[in-house]
Amino acid sequence: MSTGRVTAVSKEQLLQRMALQLSLSGLGLRAVESGRSATYFPSLQQILPYFAQLHPELCKDPAAFKRTELYLELKHCQAELVKAGAANEFDLSSEGMPLTAPDAPPPSPTSSPSPTPVAAPACPIAACPPVASAGAACRSARISAARRTASRFPSPSLALTQSIDDTWQRAARSAYSAGAHPFSALKLQSDLTRSLEATAWLRLFNGCGRYQQATLTSLSMNPSTSAWLSMPPLTSEPGYRLRDEDYRLAIRHRLGQLPFDSLRDELCIGCARRNAETPSLLADPDHAHSCSLQQGVSVKQRHDSVKQVLAELARSCGFHVEVEPRFPATVETRFDAVTGAHVQSVTKPLAHGDLLLVRGNSRQLIDVTVVRPTTPLTLRGPARTGAHLQPLVAAAAAEKRKHDSYDAECAKHGWKLVPFALESLGAKGGEAAQLLQRMAAHAIGRDPTAFLAHADRMLSAALQAGNASVSTQGAAGLLLHAYRRGGEVHASAVSRGPGRHQQRRAARELRERPDAGLGAIVHADYRCARVGVRGPQLAA
Repeated sequence: MSTGRVTAVSKEQLLQRMALQLSLSGLGLRAVESGRSATYFPSLQQILPYFAQLHPELCKDPAAFKRTELYLELKHCQAELVKAGAANEFDLSSEGMPLTAPDAPPPSPTSSPSPTPVAAPACPIAACPPVASAGAACRSARISAARRTASRFPSPSLALTQSIDDTWQRAARSAYSAGAHPFSALKLQSDLTRSLEATAWLRLFNGCGRYQQATLTSLSMNPSTSAWLSMPPLTSEPGYRLRDEDYRLAIRHRLGQLPFDSLRDELCIGCARRNAETPSLLADPDHAHSCSLQQGVSVKQRHDSVKQVLAELARSCGFHVEVEPRFPATVETRFDAVTGAHVQSVTKPLAHGDLLLVRGNSRQLIDVTVVRPTTPLTLRGPARTGAHLQPLVAAAAAEKRKHDSYDAECAKHGWKLVPFALESLGAKGGEAAQLLQRMAAHAIGRDPTAFLAHADRMLSAALQAGNASVSTQGAAGLLLHAYRRGGEVHASAVSRGPGRHQQRRAARELRERPDAGLGAIVHADYRCARVGVRGPQLAA
């Protein structure tokens, strides 16, 4: 099975990655070997008060309990859990860096774990760059990021950070004090499992490249990205259904694989003239989502599917919905200095949004956009603070672009622009999530929680079906484009010059390296890019 990445990944690593991602998605699939101590240890803890009642002589002599088989089993399970990383501590308030690395020495079970700075790449928690004039804002953003990700990186359980002797003393007091010192191991298995999964997730994250790191960040740091994995195929809800082929392609997209293994050696010659380098599908498995050959075809179909689902959800909450609304014409009056008269002119804006939601005296212009967080441009950031470490970077950038385009015109008519940005892996932008929350407050026939779950399923199903269509038509379009241009490529590859993006990059490199001479004027890749063979790279 191909992983769709440049680096080779063994079958064992691929299965481990699939099992881990599915467990993080909420399916509850976990390896028995790694989780057996997390299951057995809480059971032993739960019986401690009853064991103290059956053997009161052990409560009088603290050293006597250490000679029991139960004590040895508890010590063994605790050591195994600490070794597996269940006692690791993560710092979520300063720079989003974990205090204890997955491969760091295990902390002593008799005391709280001591912080050990991690040397591996950063954990994907949003961190603000240090800016002197905006220190308070950065600290606030880091705290917000910490709150969002607290459930993914839990604190170690008290059962692991204290000694078995202290646990036994608490259990014995609870057995004979009639509720004055309550002792319970409820939810301990859940806490230990979450700590183990967080440590395994971080170890996997630090062992991946930027593409996989951006994928893991988008999937794990945002809610509802896996709603389509667990939705029931109800007959009463046709929107909950996915075809077998769409489901298979959605799984491959989620795992960062190529949609089809046969595309491993393909280059997108259709985008060769608009990129600095010919896009390689092996290095960029999601290339079809931003390919120039699909912008007006499958990408638009995916956009329209999400728009229709959102309109249906809005109508179910009592909103009046206008599809593709045009901005009203504006009348401007200006003074003509030549004639001395006031002249009126009517302006009809050409731009329009996707949906206009009207309820009471509120008018919201919704503009839907689907972006992907794994574009090569997005992944070029710094290693420790890049976009591959921060959730919703692509969605936030898309929201900003929409505000820059529509805010001025919306202000003229008293409308409020709400960009509905979705990342291709399923994460919703901040304003999209807020819009659904406002809809849920007016839901008819469902309580707000049920409506949000229904909306997540409908939107994720439409998005994944659209992603599958993009992948299918993208592969077909790539092969057809190569076939249709095959005859003219060999005749024109030598005579035709580089594209505008290649020219701009060559000019920029020439300005930065004035000693490069004429070799930097023409990109080394352009002549062979049109026939699907990479040329020599420019020296760095």
